[in-house]
Amino acid sequence: MSQEIEHTVRRGECINSIAARYGFFWETVWNHGPNSDLKRERENPDHLLPGDVVVIPALREKHESRATEQKHRFRRKGVPIELVLRILKDPAEHRVIALDPDDNDPGNYDDQPKVIEEEPDPEPEANEAYELVVDRKSFTGSTDADGVLKARIPPTARRGRLTLRKGADDERVLNLNLGDMDPVDEPIGAAKRLMNLGYRCRPDTELTSGLRAAIRAFQTDQELDETGDLDDKTRDALVQAHGS
Repeated sequence: MSQEIEHTVRRGECINSIAARYGFFWETVWNHGPNSDLKRERENPDHLLPGDVVVIPALREKHESRATEQKHRFRRKGVPIELVLRILKDPAEHRVIALDPDDNDPGNYDDQPKVIEEEPDPEPEANEAYELVVDRKSFTGSTDADGVLKARIPPTARRGRLTLRKGADDERVLNLNLGDMDPVDEPIGAAKRLMNLGYRCRPDTELTSGLRAAIRAFQTDQELDETGDLDDKTRDALVQAHGS
């Protein structure tokens, strides 16, 4: 019988990929007694932070009785996992450019045009044909009316490539980092969710001025107090809006 292993989480790993690596269901690893403190701290098993330590249970042998000189098929349970994505239109591609007549006098040739940029709320990529390639396996289909697609992928998958409207003039390609979502109570986790929701910021590990501006914009849209801080209400609203 093997012994427990302490696994240090690396960038791009999630509880599914870690459990699959050691031959367990993710629930078995997540609910293992020595992981109780980590479970309370992270709450969501999909939102681990690099450096977290996950204790892997000891493997136990299982014996099956089968007739000899015959072929038998054994199916591994719990594989694959479901990937769920909601795709939004890129705000930069749908920006409205307008000239303010009060600031631009056509009779004054020395006056430089002043451009006002209005960024509408991102809309879903609804009912769009897609091709998803993960681990050299291709999935095709269409997003639903809310821009959502679902696919069954290996738990150890790390990279993916999603193409919308393949071959069309407005083809859109998205590179996916799978298993790379950090906890929402960490600045980098909040930033990644805000970016996915169309807010302009960078995946910073600190609450920078740019990230605070994105948080305030999100708080405004959610009718929350515009503090620029990751308070409980803001985190809850962010998880709900993002879906995880």
